[in-house]
Amino acid sequence: MEIKMYELGIKTSQRTEFIDITSKVQEKVAESGIQNGIVVIYSPHATACIKITEKEEGIMKDYPVFFDKLAPLGAGYKHDKTAPDKKPNTPSHLLATLLNQSETMIINKGKLVYGTWNTLFLIELDGGRDRKVFVQAMGNK
Repeated sequence: MEIKMYELGIKTSQRTEFIDITSKVQEKVAESGIQNGIVVIYSPHATACIKITEKEEGIMKDYPVFFDKLAPLGAGYKHDKTAPDKKPNTPSHLLATLLNQSETMIINKGKLVYGTWNTLFLIELDGGRDRKVFVQAMGNK
């Protein structure tokens, strides 16, 4: 079994942002030479997540609205007063607990396996920031 690790650097620009990383991860899977196995895609950040979901214009507009309703800014959160930079980002932390910091995908014949409408995203919840995404491919060549 082979194991290959890669790091992607991603710059975000908006408070809430969905960044399609599907092709970048597929490039790393191809670079790894792994034909059959799995790949783990991991965000080491407390306010950025990895998620597979549909990339459709309407739903992409709905997510920020949903997030704002679920965890609104200015709701009197304790963390907003104790955060080191005093930046009110409690909603970002709360939303991150509901989303995944990682996804695991199957590699078959050197390609990511995903559904017709699926897209792999880095979800920024507290941008703009410089983010890292780790990609670890494991399997047989």
